[in-house]
Amino acid sequence: MKVIFSRKGFDSSSGGAPSPIVDGVPISLPIPTDHRSSTTYEDIGYGELVERVTKGRISGSHLCHLDPMFENGRCAFGQTGAAQSHLQNNDVGIGDLFLFFGLFSDPFGENRHHRIFGYLKIEQVSYLGKRAGENQSPAGFSIRHPHSIGDWNANNCIYVGTGNTAKKAKEVFRLTEKNASSVSNWSVPSWLKHVGLTYHHKPNRWSENTLRAVSRGQEFVADLSSSQEGRDWVYNIVDTIELTNVDLSETMDFNEVIVVFLRRPNLLDPNEMRSDPFWEFGSFGITGCHHRNLMNPAKSDELVGKRLAFVQGGHAEIRLVLVTPPVEVKTHGSCIEATWNSSALPLTFKSAPLVVNNLGETDIPGFLDELEFVNRSTPVAKFASKFRSRRRPLDTELGLETIQTFNQFRSRISTRTVRYTDALPYLPPKVDENRASTYDELKRIKNPWTSKTCTNSTLRADLIDP
Repeated sequence: MKVIFSRKGFDSSSGGAPSPIVDGVPISLPIPTDHRSSTTYEDIGYGELVERVTKGRISGSHLCHLDPMFENGRCAFGQTGAAQSHLQNNDVGIGDLFLFFGLFSDPFGENRHHRIFGYLKIEQVSYLGKRAGENQSPAGFSIRHPHSIGDWNANNCIYVGTGNTAKKAKEVFRLTEKNASSVSNWSVPSWLKHVGLTYHHKPNRWSENTLRAVSRGQEFVADLSSSQEGRDWVYNIVDTIELTNVDLSETMDFNEVIVVFLRRPNLLDPNEMRSDPFWEFGSFGITGCHHRNLMNPAKSDELVGKRLAFVQGGHAEIRLVLVTPPVEVKTHGSCIEATWNSSALPLTFKSAPLVVNNLGETDIPGFLDELEFVNRSTPVAKFASKFRSRRRPLDTELGLETIQTFNQFRSRISTRTVRYTDALPYLPPKVDENRASTYDELKRIKNPWTSKTCTNSTLRADLIDP
């Protein structure tokens, strides 16, 4: 599989301004043209917007080069000339994926940056030649594709497949580093440097997590055939784009999700066993942990039907080991217990989705938005500060994203926990070898939070912010 970072839309040269983010939605304005088009900005509903962005330099009645085109979950994208030769020379074809990016700003033209705004997964490649006809415009689109109009180079081509645009300007789509001196200073995942990117071969363009992107150029190709990490990153971008298109008001059968933060094992406590959660019994809270907040007996009714997202702390990272089915609540004296179908076992720690690490990487981008204004020194510490005592459910969008990501990892990875310690980042000082007996005993304890098995005892700074 190859991913192509494809530059499209307005910029300082083509259009003379960034594309705008309006009411939180990134709108990629197609570049103006004087030929090979039958579509104006007014035709696509951007007449007033293009006049405002360009301060009247470009009118709404001006022709535009509407490419890529998106409609009903499909995308058609044309390429020709040297850029198309570059795609051919890199064997770009069916099964490969375009990530379209461009220059964007806020509605006032400030905070300029590059960001991804859409994708196309290639299902069909059509070579149209020098002079294409209307019958060669891709089917299923209400507007004629510009690469089927007029004269082009001999290698004139249209790629068609599944595709969509982002309906929210989420942080995960941003390429330009925060507070960068140039929009071409990108923050990139570490795998990209090792995989490589066409037009970016000079070593001085790279650090481990940054790239100084070339100032011009349209198609940058990375071959991900040997990088599972790269493919996972791309699929996550696509899934997140699709999630921004979900009408949450029509979402059915959604159970609210509450994050349960599990600290990493304390190696300084020789009695540390970390028994709870009792995964194999579909149980959490029997030790009395969280009894002042999430597992407060006075508020037990609020837990019924919720789904618990167990996130486990590790060395400078936090991972999502289980999202439970909707839970029931049982009372044991002064303690309550959340229970669920015990067949829902967690993933091993190393195979679980990354919530966040101290490099700011994540498999669930919505959490980065949650941490933006938390006043702690590292992403892991920010997460711990915000979620370690929380009982309020995630908002619907982030809850759906959390469930969706967990289900993707569960279906993609066959590794499941065999012992409860598999869900931990490393072994605790003691391992509970008689968990059934421990579980039965705890159900009989009147004040269980005095037990040494407690999951969420006082969180020390050195345990959450290494």
